[in-house]
Amino acid sequence: HRPETPYLELENDRGKPIFELGWIRDGERIALEALSDGETAIFASALGLALAMVSPGLKLLFLEADTLDAHNLKAVLDCLQPFASELDACIVATSRIVDPLPKGWGVLDPRD
Repeated sequence: HRPETPYLELENDRGKPIFELGWIRDGERIALEALSDGETAIFASALGLALAMVSPGLKLLFLEADTLDAHNLKAVLDCLQPFASELDACIVATSRIVDPLPKGWGVLDPRD
């Protein structure tokens, strides 16, 4: 569980249409483009899962997670695990090794 709250802004203060995604941390709005690479990967993971869960048909989730450190990568894997039975496929691409690997996950190594 993360302390941030996501937001979507569709109109600026002057009423002009915009499209801004981000999260609120400690009362401050932080737009997606201002997040670090790791924070962006976490945000994209949550957004991708949310979209997959409401999409009709096959539920596929592909995450590029190479920017996550080992702790946050494990946290993302742990958070995705409860949704495994609802997803047809979930691929998390990274060069990072997670040891121990959380329950329910496997590793595909292109060198094998």
